[in-house]
Amino acid sequence: MKKVFGPRESGTSLVELIIAVSIMGIIALGAATFFKRMETADYEARAKTTAISEMSLVLNSMERDFKLRDITAQATKDPICPGLCKDFFIDRRVKVGGGEGNLKIHYRTVCSGIPGSMTGKFTDPMSLKTFDFTAAGSTTDSAAPGACLRMSGCKGNTYPQVRVDLAAPGGASLPNYPRISGNTALFPDLKATTSASSSVIAAAVCAESKMGAGMIGSDRVTIESAFINAQGKLRVEKREISIPRSNVAKIQILPAN
Repeated sequence: MKKVFGPRESGTSLVELIIAVSIMGIIALGAATFFKRMETADYEARAKTTAISEMSLVLNSMERDFKLRDITAQATKDPICPGLCKDFFIDRRVKVGGGEGNLKIHYRTVCSGIPGSMTGKFTDPMSLKTFDFTAAGSTTDSAAPGACLRMSGCKGNTYPQVRVDLAAPGGASLPNYPRISGNTALFPDLKATTSASSSVIAAAVCAESKMGAGMIGSDRVTIESAFINAQGKLRVEKREISIPRSNVAKIQILPAN
């Protein structure tokens, strides 16, 4: 019977084996790098999606209340914030029994202490220092906004939160703000979480009134949220709304909240 392989064809040479192993190693390394990059991108994408979703919920509630304001002719000349500010009020009417009352809403950025369970998550891996939310570019994405976070003034072992305080007349229902407890809503509230993964770790609100030629203009409200990417660096997302300062709340039927 004739042999299929000759003397030099009956096995794999050492050189061929080394080449094959090297190629397999390169493929494995490439695959590992690819999946690591995919995992990193997925980590940041989840955190970014969470930030955008939670900011949108807060802004949707704010926009509704701003549109329900009962602005008088004089109030159109009295902006909520002549310049960019982090602390402002609005008033609107609300149904109370068979009548109506006045609901006062206070929006502001506050600095809160970082819970012990989260302290290690607030360290910049490059500087090994606690995040300074007032810094312009050292710990935030240089391409991202950060004016509201910088205005927060939160340094050291504190983080900025958006705080909404609601003062309603007796018998009135409160607006549906996310994370509301009693008469106060906080965004984010790190006491309720033990992980910074896919979470918002800081947020700030700021507003500015743009007065037009007829002194009507509009109010612009911005919320910025910070989250941590897979490398432990801060990233910032922002969303904003702009509401005309017209007398939009002159309606016949008041909302229940």
